[in-house]
Amino acid sequence: MSYPSSFQDPAFSEPTRAELGRLHAFLDEEPAVVVAFDTEGARSRMRCLIAAERVEVVPGIVYRYWREDLRPGERLAPWVTPE
Repeated sequence: MSYPSSFQDPAFSEPTRAELGRLHAFLDEEPAVVVAFDTEGARSRMRCLIAAERVEVVPGIVYRYWREDLRPGERLAPWVTPE
């Protein structure tokens, strides 16, 4: 399996049966959560899978630009720094 080292704006979807089959052949156990996503990698569009024991969704607004005085439930994207 290959994944881009960094990406933005993934489009999430359910994995296909074929993807689940390849994943089960690769892993020794069945993961509790499997999510597929498409994203732009360094060279081309890529289809990727995430297999995990659990998922945590953090609701709120994520700003992709520097902003001060964040309100509760708002945060900056990890790559955002002060200008």
